[in-house]
Amino acid sequence: MPLIPPFPNGETLTVRTPVIIGYSDLGVAEFDTEETDVDGCAFQPTQTSELNQGSDQVISDANAFFPAGTAVDPAATVVRKLTGIEYEVQGANQAHVSPFTQNAAPIRVRLRAVTGVAGHVGSGAV
Repeated sequence: MPLIPPFPNGETLTVRTPVIIGYSDLGVAEFDTEETDVDGCAFQPTQTSELNQGSDQVISDANAFFPAGTAVDPAATVVRKLTGIEYEVQGANQAHVSPFTQNAAPIRVRLRAVTGVAGHVGSGAV
């Protein structure tokens, strides 16, 4: 099946995927992070909201479109190099093949970043 090429004016996103590197003496998995830069991506901010009840948080949602065939684990995070903000992947990848042309479309991944008092440490300012 033909692949739709990456976005020619796209940006580079870094995918940080947790990988098991071993187990502790108690059998608890120990993780490290594997980073992969993916070129030709599209980034689409969708909405932000502010929570002021019990905490000062800003929640930023976005969509990222990766070239067809890119694997993005639901446990991964995505860093937008342009801003340095780290987003959590929300749910499974959205892959699509056109029933008319059999072209594989870009992979859609929903993202969320939470910053503020109860947000993620080091996820950057929004």
